[in-house]
Amino acid sequence: MMSIVNTSFGCIIILFVSCSWLLTWLRRGRVTASKHRPILGTPEPLASFNNRSNALLHSCEHCAKILIKLPINFPSGIEYWRYHIPQSIEEARQAAASGCLLFQDLYKARDIPILNRWECHISTFQSVFQPSEKIHTFTGCQTWYERATYFLASIGDQPFFIRFGRMQPDAGRSLYARLLYSSWKSFELDVTARDDDRAADFILERPLKYEVTSNETFKHVRTWLTNCVDGHPLHAKCSNAQHDFVPTRLIEIRPQQHGSFRPRIYHRRQGERLQWATLSYCWGGDQACKTKKSKLDSRSHHLPLVELPRTLQDALVVAHRMGLSYIWIDALCIIQDDPEDVVREIAQMPEIYKYGICTISASRAKSSEEGFLQPHGIDLPHHKPTLIRVKCPDGSSGSVCLAYRGGEYTYAVEPIHKRSWCFQERVLSQRILDFNTTQLRWTCASLTEVDGGKAILGNRTDRPLSESLVDFSREGLDDYWQATVIAYTRRDLTFAGDKLLALSAIATELARHYEDDYFAGLWRHSMSCQLSWHAGRPKYRRVETYVAPSWSWASVRDPVTWDTSPNAQSVLEIVHCEVQLAYSQAPFGSVTDGYIILRGYMRTATWFPDKGDVDIPTESGSLTIRRDREAVETSEGDGRTDFWGWIYEDTLDSDSSKDVHGKVEIHLLKVRSRTEKKGTLCLFLRPTDETRTSYQRIAFMEICDARYRYDPPIETDFFEGVDLQTIKFI
Repeated sequence: MMSIVNTSFGCIIILFVSCSWLLTWLRRGRVTASKHRPILGTPEPLASFNNRSNALLHSCEHCAKILIKLPINFPSGIEYWRYHIPQSIEEARQAAASGCLLFQDLYKARDIPILNRWECHISTFQSVFQPSEKIHTFTGCQTWYERATYFLASIGDQPFFIRFGRMQPDAGRSLYARLLYSSWKSFELDVTARDDDRAADFILERPLKYEVTSNETFKHVRTWLTNCVDGHPLHAKCSNAQHDFVPTRLIEIRPQQHGSFRPRIYHRRQGERLQWATLSYCWGGDQACKTKKSKLDSRSHHLPLVELPRTLQDALVVAHRMGLSYIWIDALCIIQDDPEDVVREIAQMPEIYKYGICTISASRAKSSEEGFLQPHGIDLPHHKPTLIRVKCPDGSSGSVCLAYRGGEYTYAVEPIHKRSWCFQERVLSQRILDFNTTQLRWTCASLTEVDGGKAILGNRTDRPLSESLVDFSREGLDDYWQATVIAYTRRDLTFAGDKLLALSAIATELARHYEDDYFAGLWRHSMSCQLSWHAGRPKYRRVETYVAPSWSWASVRDPVTWDTSPNAQSVLEIVHCEVQLAYSQAPFGSVTDGYIILRGYMRTATWFPDKGDVDIPTESGSLTIRRDREAVETSEGDGRTDFWGWIYEDTLDSDSSKDVHGKVEIHLLKVRSRTEKKGTLCLFLRPTDETRTSYQRIAFMEICDARYRYDPPIETDFFEGVDLQTIKFI
C-alpha cells in the first residue's frame, strides 16, 4: 500500500513539473486555441464602445478589453464553449478595486489565495479529468485537450474563464454564462443582446426592459399576437376556432387624431362578428366607475376617461396600441345594479374569456387605482448588466450584456395571483398579456414570451386551460378538477358567498368534457371520492351566510386538498343528490340549499378535540385512535387497541372544546378502505337534530392502518360488524 502512495505522490510531482513547463510553452503562444474556444480579435476603440452604452449598462476600461468571438456555427449545434479572460490575477484585483462589476464578483480576495494552493490544484485536476463525465459539468470541457488547456490555465497567472451554455430543453434552452476560476464558479449570468445590436441576429435573448410603453415593446406585443392568431408554426397548439359569440356589451375604442381615442359602451348587433380583448385585474374594493342603469345611455355615446381609474385607462391604452377596437371590462360592461344582468353576464364568462382574442392581465396592480404601465421594478444594484464586446460569426462587431440576477428573478406572487375571481379569467383565456412587476409576458397554449430577461424565470403565471381536455380520461378530468380547486381555494375572496360563483366559468367549461351533473363544487360520477377533501389546519370559522352544504369544499373558507390514492376505492354509494340554485340561469353558480342521500358504514364514537383522540366502542371494549404517535408506540399491552391517526377539523367552530376532558359525540362515516399504502378515511358527522334524520360534516380523519405500517399487518377493521345505513347528508 505504501509503495502505491509513494508512486501516486511521485506522479503528482512529475505532473506539476510538466505542467509548469507546458504553461511556459503556452504563454509563448506555441499552443493553438481549442476549436471550441473563441479567439481574441482586434479590440474596438474604447471610446466608440462606451458611446453605445447607456445609463442602465456598465462598461469600463477593464471589461472593454474583453472581446468574445462567437463560434462560427452559433447558435445552432453549440451547447457549451469557453472564453479565456485575458486579465491576470493582479489586473483582476485592480479592476475589482476600481468598481468593475464583472471583476468585483470574479476577484474574491479571500478565495484566490486559497485556490492558488497546490492542494486546490490537485482537486481541480481530479475534477476536470473525471473520466466518467463525457462533458465536464463544471467547465463544459469535452476532449482531453480541452481539459488539459483549462487545468494549465487555472494554475497560471491568467486563470479566469467565462463558460457559456444552454439550459435543458424543459428549461427553455436559454443561453447563460458562468465565471470560472479553478474550482470556483459564479452564479448564472443572463446572456442577452439589445434589439438594435448586431449580435441580436445570433443571440435571441433580450435584456430586461425598464420602460413598458415603448414602441419597441408594443412592436413585440403585436408580433406575438399576429403569430398566434395567424397560425405561425411555433403556435401549433393554439386554437383559433370559429364562433359566433359576441358579448352583450363591449367598450369600443374609436381612434382620433394624433394617436388619441374616444371610448364608449357598444351594444352588440345581431349577426356581427367582432374581435375583443378582455381585462383581468384586481378591483381592490368597490369602484365608483361601475356602470349602472342611470349611466348606461350616456356612456353608450361617450365614456369619459376621467371617470375611470388608472388600471382601466391603462387597459384601453394597451388595447388601442395593439390595434384592437374592442375590449370587455366587467365593471363597465355589466350593469352592476341589475342583479339579473349580473347573473346573465357572469354565466357568459366562459365564452367571453375563451373567445376573446387576448386577455390583458394587470398582474402588478393591487387595485384599479394603481395602473400597470409604470416602469418595471428592476433590481439595478444587483442586475445592472455589463456590456461585453463580441465578434459575430459573420465577422461583424457587436456586444452582449452579462448580468447577475437580482431580486426580480424570484418566483414572486403578483397581486392578481391572490384573487379568486381572477383565477378563472386567466385559466379560460386563450392568450394572456401579463403586465408583471419586472416583465411583460406573453402566454398562450404553445409558448411563453417576454419582452426581456428569461421567460422560464421571473414571476409565474397561470397557464390557459388546454384544449387537450378532450383527450383526458375520466381519471384525468378528476385530477384536473381537484388541482383546480386546490389552486383556487388558496386565493382570497372578499365575499364568501361568491365561492362557487367565482369558479363557475371553469366548471361550465369542464362540464362539456365531463358530461356529468354538477352539485355545489362536486361532480356526480366522482362524488363518493371527492367527498374526501380536508382543510388541513383551519384558520377560519364557518361563515354565517349559507354558501354550500357541509359536504362541499365550498362550505369552508380555508384552502383544501384531497387525500387520494390511485388504487383506492370509495365504499360510499350515492343514492340521490340535489341542490337549490340561487339563480336558474347559473347552474354552476351559487346555491341556497343542498343534500345527499347516501349508503355507507357509520358508527358512533367519542371525540376529544383538545387531545385529538377518538374512542370507538366495541363489543369487546373500545378502540382508541390517538393523534400522539409516540403515545401509541409506547402504550402498554399488545398495541392492538391504540392506533395512530390524523384528524383535520373543517373549521374553527366554537363547539370544539379546549377543555382536555371536553368531548363530542360523533358518528364516523367510512369513506375509503385501507390499502397497502393508505389508511382508512372517515368523516366526522354530527346529527343536525334530535331525530338524527340528517347529518352535517365537521371533520376528516385518516387512520394510519395501512398494511405496510405493521408487520404482520393489522387485522382490526374499525367498521367490522357494522351494517350499511342510509343517511341524509346536508
